Amino acid sequence: MKEVKAILEQGAPYVVDKAGQAIQTAKVWKGADSAVTATVPNDLVVTLPKGEYAKVKAKILSKPTLVAPIAAGQEVATIQFTLDGKVIDQRKLVAAKEVKQAGIFGRMIDSIRLLFA
Repeated sequence: MKEVKAILEQGAPYVVDKAGQAIQTAKVWKGADSAVTATVPNDLVVTLPKGEYAKVKAKILSKPTLVAPIAAGQEVATIQFTLDGKVIDQRKLVAAKEVKQAGIFGRMIDSIRLLFA
C-alpha cells in the first residue's frame, strides 16, 4: 500500500487523448479520399510529476508520403511528448478509417504531382 501511495504522490495520470478522437488530418496520395484522420488506437494516458502538465509539449511526426490504399488502424504518424526537452513518451497515430485507392485517372494525376512534390 505504501508503494501505491508513493507513486500517486510523485505523479498523476492524465488522459491526453481518447481513442477515436481526431488528432491530425494527413494528406493521402492516389486515394479515393484526399486525406485521412489520424487518431490514437487506445486512450492515451501519460503519467507526469505534479504540476508539470502545462510544461509538456506534443509534436506530431508525420510520415513523409502516405499512398493509398490505407487500412483503418494503419500507422500514419507518431505523436511525441517532451518535458524540458526530453522525450517522455511516444505513441503511434493510426488511420481512423480506410482510404481506398483512387481510380486510374486519379492515381495517374497524383503520380505526376508526386514527381514534383
